[in-house]
Amino acid sequence: TKSDVIVKQAIEYGPEEAWMNERVQRACAGTCADFCDAFEDNDPKAQAPLWLVWKDEGAQTFADLMASKSFPLNLESALFDDKLDTSS
Repeated sequence: TKSDVIVKQAIEYGPEEAWMNERVQRACAGTCADFCDAFEDNDPKAQAPLWLVWKDEGAQTFADLMASKSFPLNLESALFDDKLDTSS
């Protein structure tokens, strides 16, 4: 059966990834999967204590955007409605 949410451990970025997801939701909602929340795992054996939750809205999540070699430049169109002029 298909789940309504995607849950992943925040292994590499932790609280920073949760913060960036919240920021993207405010600044450019609709550009990636809707971030629901983050919660901590109380299991001391857990690889990463922080879990991130997104609505399942397709194939791309903020984690995917962060994994791109072009991150954070791959966000500029969504954040600024256009690519920034870097010629000067």
